[in-house]
Amino acid sequence: MKMIAPRKIHCHRRASGSWQFRCLKAAPSKIVCYVAKELMDTENPPLVLPNGYVYSTKALEEMAKRNDGKVTCPRTSLVCNYSELVKAYIS
Repeated sequence: MKMIAPRKIHCHRRASGSWQFRCLKAAPSKIVCYVAKELMDTENPPLVLPNGYVYSTKALEEMAKRNDGKVTCPRTSLVCNYSELVKAYIS
């Protein structure tokens, strides 16, 4: 994930298995998908791969459709099923 404005982000895993990200500064920031180069928000939420990398739902859904339900991390080449991805919550 790429930050447009420099911000400190705190990330932790919830008991439910989902990830939560918190911006530690009050100024608004935008998170852009490394793959799709599009804003990740409530309409295109971030998903976390098993290796911890985060990409947009839209980018990963398109990748899974092209690859029989498999997604490949562009940074580490990890291959996993789309069903293994976990929704991240930004608050």
